[in-house]
Amino acid sequence: MTTLYSTPPPTDGPFPNVFEGPEKLLEIWFKPNYSLITPSCSSESKPGLRAIPSEEWEPILDLVHCKVLNIIRNDHVDAYLLSESSMFVYPHKLILKTCGTTTLLFAIPRILQIAEDRCHFNEVWSVFYSRKNFMFPQLQTPPHHSWEEEVEYLNNVFGSGSSYVVGKTNSDHWHLYMTSPGLNSPPRNEESKFEEDDITIEILMTELGSKSAATFEEGQYGGKTASEGGKLVETATKIDQIYPSAQSDSFLFSPCGFSLNGLVDSNYFTIHVTPQEEFSYASFESNVPLEYFAKNHPCENPLNTLIDQVTRVFQPGKFTVTVFRSTHSLKTCPLSALDFGILSDYRKIDRIMYEFDSHVLHFGHFVRHE
Repeated sequence: MTTLYSTPPPTDGPFPNVFEGPEKLLEIWFKPNYSLITPSCSSESKPGLRAIPSEEWEPILDLVHCKVLNIIRNDHVDAYLLSESSMFVYPHKLILKTCGTTTLLFAIPRILQIAEDRCHFNEVWSVFYSRKNFMFPQLQTPPHHSWEEEVEYLNNVFGSGSSYVVGKTNSDHWHLYMTSPGLNSPPRNEESKFEEDDITIEILMTELGSKSAATFEEGQYGGKTASEGGKLVETATKIDQIYPSAQSDSFLFSPCGFSLNGLVDSNYFTIHVTPQEEFSYASFESNVPLEYFAKNHPCENPLNTLIDQVTRVFQPGKFTVTVFRSTHSLKTCPLSALDFGILSDYRKIDRIMYEFDSHVLHFGHFVRHE
């Protein structure tokens, strides 16, 4: 049985001077039942998990090996910009995304405990854990040594889940672990968020163009870093034009590297960039509806246009796209709306579709034309 570590295990020594860009992504949905929210964990403006103060999340993030850089909020969600990626907290849902050699799975037992202690959330509705294949798997520490080890850890916590590897195992591919929805479905009139469309798009890019990568170095902005440098990057790269009305929070690291969280009503998007040539990587993730994107960018194929706009920022040599959506979203977003289409600068290597009980997955792998 895999040990449920409460603290990170010791390492064998310092890691080489490289950085693992591809993130680990965890999403936990608790059963929505506002009658279970205690007065100590509820307010009119911040129900459920959102009422847990940031200082109580920080010890959990310490287990993962990341720190809070900044927080932005709106009426629906709290967005935490982290030293290694991002966390988004909704009333009944938490999304934690970390890169490098962070030990994300360490956070799970503590997340479940704080949700039960503070909010009486003792029933998990669904769990999703995913990641791209690592560039430097030998640098990861338990329980992230291998996908098999991660799945074993998750099964020890949540029972039996389903594990998938999507794409060519000897090339870029994507791992997914998911549990089935809880036996007791949420009442339809209790929490509208479980009835709304749920579409998450990830564009994971490697081999960034050299000119693009240089725009994520502090030397391009007179040494300005942190939030001030982040805003300069947004403008210089035209990232701020993807969702023009979004509330954004960005950070330029020293000497290089960039992170951004953005909020659009109840939806989020996030960008993370590791620009060093030897292991360059950038990720774009969004659950903003394609209909919203199309309002700002009139087009026949919003998904194809979004992919084109994002890849023009980073000019990757290759990238993967995953579109993970609830079956409920079929009512407003049919299969035809998720055709990756033709990208002028890239050729498609793979296109794969999975149908699950509650979700549909579309996966595409693209490489730049020679």
